[in-house]
Amino acid sequence: MGKSLIVGWRSFVETTFASDTRYHPLFAAGNVENGASAAFSDRPLRNAGTFSNIRINVTANGVTANSTFTLLDSQVATSLVATITNATTGYFEDTSNTADLIASDECSYKLTTGASGTSLDVQTVSVEFDSDSDMVTLAGCHASSDTVLGASETTFIPILGGRHANSTSSNRAFRITEANVTWQDLSCHVGSNSRSDDSTIKSNIEAADGNMVITFASSDFSIIKEDTSNSDSISASNDLALELETGAGTGTISFDAAYSSLVSTDDQWYTGLHGNRERYNDGQTNFLPLGGPINGEVTTESLTTADAPFDFTAEELTVNLIRNIGVDTTTVLRINGGDGNVTVNHNTTSGIVTDTSNTDSISSGDEINFKISSPVGGTDFDYQYVGIIGLVSSVPSTISDYRFRHRYFG
Repeated sequence: MGKSLIVGWRSFVETTFASDTRYHPLFAAGNVENGASAAFSDRPLRNAGTFSNIRINVTANGVTANSTFTLLDSQVATSLVATITNATTGYFEDTSNTADLIASDECSYKLTTGASGTSLDVQTVSVEFDSDSDMVTLAGCHASSDTVLGASETTFIPILGGRHANSTSSNRAFRITEANVTWQDLSCHVGSNSRSDDSTIKSNIEAADGNMVITFASSDFSIIKEDTSNSDSISASNDLALELETGAGTGTISFDAAYSSLVSTDDQWYTGLHGNRERYNDGQTNFLPLGGPINGEVTTESLTTADAPFDFTAEELTVNLIRNIGVDTTTVLRINGGDGNVTVNHNTTSGIVTDTSNTDSISSGDEINFKISSPVGGTDFDYQYVGIIGLVSSVPSTISDYRFRHRYFG
């Protein structure tokens, strides 16, 4: 059984008006396609576990009656509910209740605003997930308008923490830095489909086709389809992405969301957030959350922090810059508003860099996020990906000393 922290976030704020209900996937705080429909936010859960410690960051609140933020189990409310006090901003959470979900369930969030007042703004959401058996990373990516494909198109999306497509697989890659990982349980939401021939989404490993594939036939609009039969064995330093492909026929298809799981026999959890070639200038300081898409400049740190619901050790910070015009840029883990030890430096260079030397001890209740900074000098750089590993110590009743390894995800 392994702990993980799922963080959802959007750098532009989600505004929800009074007396409204909006549905959110676990990996995005808001502004998702079809947010008025629960079905489009559901994530298939193929590994049983317990959810707890739900939390939401409200940055503006003109709603004058209490609102609620609830974890859904197959579109039915669970007992895990954060109550948002009327006309009040800040973090709201439920640290008392839990929700047990089985391997055939689906999960999402529901935000229900009070009946009076104006509107409220949501920035960061998070929840803890404890799997019942294997160490399982629940990966997810919610897409945007550039994943509406026409004839004879091939493009790639990240497996987690992003929303934009790119014609080059390496620009959407998520790197597995350690071995003994199985990638499985691929599923996909389709928002619309007027294609006259087949379209596919499939696993892509090191720029080559993997084993998992989902096919949407002509005009097939079943909202969600899955491949639970096939899987891929992943080696250390493999780069993973999801490939979207259409045939030569007519019409378009909209790929709205994709989910999969990373199962580790070495007790590893993975996290990451991706950008759409997010460009930062020299002389800037910006902040990022632990999970979700990278989307623009964020200079207010409180908009990006997540609360650690348990103790862990952070290590192996990994950062990918796909372009760098002479900027000496630094990415560091932040803990309660101060710089931690795990740090990645790109000294006027681009590419994937991992800090394999430093660690940080995180205590339950710590506020954590990332900081990107650079001195004046050079021009700008394109930030693509950041992720980190967490280690959680545990002592099962049948083993005197056992260490769980996790990567936290968004």
